[in-house]
Amino acid sequence: MTPDTKIPPELAKVEHEEPHLNCCQKVLIESSEILGCSQEKAARMGANLGGGFLGRGEVCGAVTSALMAIGLRSDDPLDTEAGEDFMLAFEEKYNSLRCSDLRPTDGSHDACEGYIAWSIDYLKSAYQQSENQKE
Repeated sequence: MTPDTKIPPELAKVEHEEPHLNCCQKVLIESSEILGCSQEKAARMGANLGGGFLGRGEVCGAVTSALMAIGLRSDDPLDTEAGEDFMLAFEEKYNSLRCSDLRPTDGSHDACEGYIAWSIDYLKSAYQQSENQKE
C-alpha cells in the first residue's frame, strides 16, 4: 500500500494502530477509486483471499485482486485477455503465481510489498492506457 492510502475507518476500529491488511486487500483498496467502490468494500472483497486463499499458499492475493480489478473494469464479462496478460507478466517477473512460492520461507511478508506495488502499478498503467484509448 502506498503511504497515502487511507485505512477505511471501519477497519481502523481495532485495538492496533493499523490493522493487518492482506495483500489482496491492499491492492483492492489502492484500486478502489478506479473500480468505483469504497475502500471499505474493497477491503471486504479481499478479506478471505490473502496468503493464497486464507493462508493456504495458493494464488497470491496481489494476483487475485488484480484479476478481480481487471474483471470489474472490463466492458465484456467474458473477456479474459487482459487478465491473462496480467498473469503472464506477473509470472514472467516473479516466476510464480503461488503465494507459497513467492513468500520467503521465514514467513515474513517483506517481499509481498513488492508484489503489491507491482500489481498496483500495472493496474494503474492499464487503466490509464484504457482511458487514453477512449479519448
